Amino acid sequence: MSKELLKTAFDKMKNMSCCSLQLIKIKSGKTGISYYTRECELTPPEKIGSFAHELADKYSKAIEDGKYASVDEYTGDIVGNVIYKLEGENALISEAYGQLRKELANPDTEGRINDTKFNAYMLLGEVELGSETVPIKFISMQSPMMNMKNKFWFKIERNAFREIDEPILNLKKSIDVVILKDTIYMLTLAGENLFAMERAYKAVCNNKVNEIIECGFLTDEAVFQKIATSGQNPRRFVAYNQSRLEAMKNVSKRKKLAKMFNLKLSGSNIDTNDEKTATRLVKFLCNKAMLDPLNDLPVEVAAAKSWQ
Repeated sequence: MSKELLKTAFDKMKNMSCCSLQLIKIKSGKTGISYYTRECELTPPEKIGSFAHELADKYSKAIEDGKYASVDEYTGDIVGNVIYKLEGENALISEAYGQLRKELANPDTEGRINDTKFNAYMLLGEVELGSETVPIKFISMQSPMMNMKNKFWFKIERNAFREIDEPILNLKKSIDVVILKDTIYMLTLAGENLFAMERAYKAVCNNKVNEIIECGFLTDEAVFQKIATSGQNPRRFVAYNQSRLEAMKNVSKRKKLAKMFNLKLSGSNIDTNDEKTATRLVKFLCNKAMLDPLNDLPVEVAAAKSWQ
């Protein structure tokens, strides 16, 4: 349904009469994420609208042609042809999304553009969906400004080249994020950088790892913590399944699951001195481990979702 909804929004945007452009500076550090937005005018003014129409047409056709297999809830997985969605109130992004909304509502309109290093741009408009007028935003996570050092443009009247000594606005014809009302759709995983999601899922990972360690069924807690919080494992914890941890707390279930998913045991505890076992435990707890229904053998999956 979400894929059809997105296509409808793109199609409606092709007829949108009003659109605005904001440049965005995203700054992420130890203290959190912050945004600075600068609203811009183009000459002639209708170029913003026509550019938005081109983008909407491009992505409407991409959905129609099957470029995207599905629209799935964001689980931290990396599947190239899937659009991931999450709500603005999702704990992973709620704080950052609130800050972004606040800045977009009150953008700077006078600051010197060439004094700021922008790393994204956004097109803002409204579309009619059913009986509702819904705000829509296109975000490109590519820098919109170009330094034109050693670049020259041709002046016809002088029959000569003149040095370009001012920055150029270069709007790439690709988008990474669509925000429809308060639902965020990530067309590429570059969209994670809009909300500094790496910081968020690492925090989730650390909290859940501590909870697992406190259950007391690991042989080496330090080894497990090191493995679970490194590499691709932190993003896996976005899909953490609490019910699987609850099952692991039960000794008989733990032994059964250990046999089922090739988790090495030491007595009745999970032997996390074995790195493969520690990694497999993370995958199991984060919904990346399932059983093949034909032979009951464990398989790794990108994501688990309800059977359609």
